[in-house]
Amino acid sequence: LEAVWDFAYDRIGYLGTNAPIDHCYECGFEGDFTATERGFKCPQCGNTNPQTCDVVKRTCGYLGNPQARPMVHGRHKEISSRVKHMNGSVGVLRDGESIDSEEVDHVKSKFVK
Repeated sequence: LEAVWDFAYDRIGYLGTNAPIDHCYECGFEGDFTATERGFKCPQCGNTNPQTCDVVKRTCGYLGNPQARPMVHGRHKEISSRVKHMNGSVGVLRDGESIDSEEVDHVKSKFVK
């Protein structure tokens, strides 16, 4: 992810990346919670209690916790269909192929003059 930001820094005016940072304090899960009709739940234990989980989603450009302050119904589907730009140290390309940060640096070096 850092390589993406480094590459974009001098080349574009705005860049936003999405990374799964939700956390369940009941089972210890860290990642991306599952969107449901009523909000978000831990995919590991099903926790939906805003007192024992942190859910952070970008809504209209702002980061917020929809467990503590629910959003309109249609946003859940839109959020669940978003692309996660990086998942740990390995990214996934559109064709499903994995790419690690060293490969990103190699590709980036071809375009940086």
